[in-house]
Amino acid sequence: MKKLSVKKSIKKFVENWVEEQADPFASWMFQSVLHWNVVMLIADATFNKYQISFEDICLKINHRIGSRTSIQNIIKIGLEKKFFDKVPSENDSRRKVIYLSDLGKQYFIDFVTKDAATYIYE
Repeated sequence: MKKLSVKKSIKKFVENWVEEQADPFASWMFQSVLHWNVVMLIADATFNKYQISFEDICLKINHRIGSRTSIQNIIKIGLEKKFFDKVPSENDSRRKVIYLSDLGKQYFIDFVTKDAATYIYE
């Protein structure tokens, strides 16, 4: 079994840093820990095919990481940038379900693929 080369993986992370900062999705997702948490929760719901709403996200993220207002702002900007979509829930039309848009899915898949290639095993 191959072992992770921490030194080479770190070097690869640093080499990819400039490219990652130029990526509009990755640079936005890494603006803060809260951004990363919100995006990951929405991506998890999208790819694992379950519904997640603003309220669900607020319940899962510790209030010390970010306020409800900050979470709402990140979702609003994600919608404006076309990374997210929002639709009424099938079960309760008052509840809005948030998921990655087609553009957001492609950006996320690209991000995960590049991230996976960063880890060097020997």
